[in-house]
Amino acid sequence: MAKFGFSVFMLLGLLLLAANVLATRVKYNGYYNQVIHKDGKEVTEKKTTSDLRTIPDDKEAAVKAGISGWSSGDYQARESKHGMLYIETTRSLSSAKAAKDAVADIRSIVSKRIK
Repeated sequence: MAKFGFSVFMLLGLLLLAANVLATRVKYNGYYNQVIHKDGKEVTEKKTTSDLRTIPDDKEAAVKAGISGWSSGDYQARESKHGMLYIETTRSLSSAKAAKDAVADIRSIVSKRIK
């Protein structure tokens, strides 16, 4: 009985691994500027709000090609040398909340287009 349980466990593990292999990792980035005071001076730092998700491999090319048009140029896609897809704002936004809202918007656009 123990061998059967182990076999089922291994089969489930392989299925989960196979499902993960057929998905592309996507990182949604919203950039914003934050003013800080450093050494008595105001300094603007570029910050990022991010969310990591996956999309089906067969949808990656469509998302890469379409995101700029779907968002009227507000977002762009690029692929890292390690194969992760980055979808990000094309400009820095005014606040962390605006960046968080942009990330939610990117996720929504992508979700609608890959169904």
